[in-house]
Amino acid sequence: MGQKIHPVGFRLGKNRTWSSIWYAGDRKTYVSNLHIDIKARDFIVKKLSQAGVAEVNIKRSFNNIAVEIFVARPGMVIGKGGQGLEDLKKQLLKIFNAPDVRLEVKEIKSPALESRVVAQNIVDGIRKRISPKFLMSKELDRIKDAGALGGRIWVSGLIGGSAIHRTEKKAFGTIPLQTLRADISYAGLDALTYNSGVMGVKVWIYRGEKKDYEV
Repeated sequence: MGQKIHPVGFRLGKNRTWSSIWYAGDRKTYVSNLHIDIKARDFIVKKLSQAGVAEVNIKRSFNNIAVEIFVARPGMVIGKGGQGLEDLKKQLLKIFNAPDVRLEVKEIKSPALESRVVAQNIVDGIRKRISPKFLMSKELDRIKDAGALGGRIWVSGLIGGSAIHRTEKKAFGTIPLQTLRADISYAGLDALTYNSGVMGVKVWIYRGEKKDYEV
């Protein structure tokens, strides 16, 4: 049985950084901050699912909290006259229980090169009862057209109403998972369906090598 290492965790401190950056002086503060970050990140991803959330970064320094949200469609987050952004900020203030939260919404240049966006597109399609094979082929074509050097998509579950669990796999190019300088975007999401239970979606995208790689 092969031993699998998470593509993101394997590269932390090398060519990737943490999605939450802060320091806790004691265990109680660490646990509290960790649970709040998880709750805030899950809330943002669920609320802004239609905007194509690629990444959510949380930074804390003293009493200051900064939240960076990278999305494919920032207009859906900001809303008319910035009302959507204000509503989101008010809800985050309650979650963090802080006097102020600095919220930044940034647009990603190539949504097809962000694994979470691709995985969410497939999940949304599966919920609409679209064939996983069709969705996988469509997204892989978009990834290839965006300039990726390699892509891999796995969909697991009771595909096509089958009574036996199986995994559909599609890929192109190379995915050098053991190369630390390789820029690998990875995401795994679950799709809850009405007739096939939960189906898992995993996406790997190889975007080339990072020049600022540290040994």
